[in-house]
Amino acid sequence: MPPPEDALPIQAVQFAHDRALSMLGRVQTLAESAPDPYVISRTLSRREAVDSSAIEGTHSTLNELLTVEEDDDDARDAARQVRDYALTLDRLLPRATNDGVDIFTIDLAKELHREAMRHDPDYKGVPGS
Repeated sequence: MPPPEDALPIQAVQFAHDRALSMLGRVQTLAESAPDPYVISRTLSRREAVDSSAIEGTHSTLNELLTVEEDDDDARDAARQVRDYALTLDRLLPRATNDGVDIFTIDLAKELHREAMRHDPDYKGVPGS
């Protein structure tokens, strides 16, 4: 049962919500007119990887991430970690679309952890355990 309407203070975020919906509409329009819409979705998913990783304390830039995806010879560990997160996300999203909530299992959590932690020099445990 959903919470009562007056229990969620959405008025404070209504403007941001409306703006986000508008921006998503603009992105969809761009994607429909682009010769290769993957460029847009890739950039958005990489931006998400950079921002999400920063919340966890792993800092990289979008430019650094895009560069390390092409050549990681001189990449910093943080950029490799963000790249691993982005590639893991790329593999997970189509599976989640197909399987829905059934995708969420202990084995998936271990797989994601293993993939996301493989280039973290500070992680002392066994990735995926």
